[in-house]
Amino acid sequence: MMYERFEMSLIVPFWYNPSFYEKIGTEEDTGGKPYFQRKAIRSNRLNEQNEDMWKDEEQGLVRCLELQQKYRKNLGLHVKENWTYRMENREDIPFKISKVNGWFFKRGEGYLTLHVRADSLDEEQVLDLRAMLTDVKAEKKICYTVKTDRDKTDKAEFTVKNLIRKILGMFGKFEAEAQRGTFLRAMNLSYGIVEELDPETSGIYFEKLRLNADGSCQVSQKIDSSFLYQVEKYPYINWVVSEESLAGTADMRQALDIAEKNVRFLREGLGPAISRDYLMVYLYYISLNARTEQLEKQSREASNDMCVYPAMRKIRHLQQQLVMLTNQIHINTLFYRYLCTTVWNLPERLEWLEETSEDDVFISYRRKYGGYPARLIHDKLKQSGCKVFYDYKSMRAGDFNVQLAKAMKNGMYVVAVLTPECLDEGVEGENYMLKELRRAMDSGNQIKVINVFVDGFSFPVELPQGLEKIDTQHGIYMDAENLDSALERVVDVVRRG
Repeated sequence: MMYERFEMSLIVPFWYNPSFYEKIGTEEDTGGKPYFQRKAIRSNRLNEQNEDMWKDEEQGLVRCLELQQKYRKNLGLHVKENWTYRMENREDIPFKISKVNGWFFKRGEGYLTLHVRADSLDEEQVLDLRAMLTDVKAEKKICYTVKTDRDKTDKAEFTVKNLIRKILGMFGKFEAEAQRGTFLRAMNLSYGIVEELDPETSGIYFEKLRLNADGSCQVSQKIDSSFLYQVEKYPYINWVVSEESLAGTADMRQALDIAEKNVRFLREGLGPAISRDYLMVYLYYISLNARTEQLEKQSREASNDMCVYPAMRKIRHLQQQLVMLTNQIHINTLFYRYLCTTVWNLPERLEWLEETSEDDVFISYRRKYGGYPARLIHDKLKQSGCKVFYDYKSMRAGDFNVQLAKAMKNGMYVVAVLTPECLDEGVEGENYMLKELRRAMDSGNQIKVINVFVDGFSFPVELPQGLEKIDTQHGIYMDAENLDSALERVVDVVRRG
């Protein structure tokens, strides 16, 4: 079986400081050298409801940079995108490296993508090429010839690992953080076009892909049909999905049997569609899976008393983002219904995290004057998806300090409902609110305090011991005239984290 054309996007994840998001694509982040140019992300396949996620400059979730052609030589690549490369000791697999992109998601996930294409490879060569390129730890060299003068040529070499390091180095400020967790086995999105696939050949091919076969795995003849997927719009494209790869084969003859325009789509349209639409959605869901893995790690560490459990607002935010992104049925079927649900099982994993999460917000208040506004704040936060602890009476039995330590965790918000006389010592017996706020304001804690001023509250001239800096915390005024807007502001501050 010979592939008329094979293309893949090698995808390498990294992390960067999200505070640099606004500077991405400017000369400031690359030391004054414009290695990359900002690419507008456009897609006629994304529906109107979600297109702002990609193209809106201010609110968009992701930005894309593309390496300028004149800087390819800085990476060790040939300056021409159609130049031929070969893997060390595999002269039989010629390929090209065209576009090099950096994708930056607003919350700190980044992805490098290298677009690779090749012509006239057989099935074994395709699988070998995928395996060699996605193993970014490997030391196998990529070779090509370059002209040294008019009549002489020389051989240039580099490894995938060094290529990735150089790309990350171009991003300047992102490099140190990016390097730590980068060199794992990369993910990929790939497809090939063949003249014809008979059922037996198709089954063996997809089983190899499913097992990420690199020649060392025994190929099973029994096909697990749950890993074979035919998208609904183009039934001549067969997709296979695993945790590390998304691959498909387009059957040219089958496409021609359905309609001649399908062959034109394969020859002219599928390549750009893969790069523009499939890759964008694939990266988006990969980023959700990466953040879910981070929260799961945090939850495991918390169970060993190493840190707090994930905050509910982070989990709810991920749940809200786990949506079908397009009105194209076949793309949603492939990614949302299959990759996210069957392969990664994201809905159930997020549901489990929700069950084991800690409170996002602790509401501190005095019964006199403060009970009603505290209840309103509690209800509004709950409606927004936050997990809230607000009833101080539940800590009356047993050691108060022990119970308070369990309820108040690093990373959470403490909403101080400040009403007249609430900071006075000795009013209504022992003032538990002072104890709560002292713990929240302790310099050894990483707890954020939001002051909500109710009924004309003003700080006393002399602040209570341990609360000397409470008047410098974020403040929101709440009264009958601005009740709704005040509640929305509390929710907004908590959501922004």
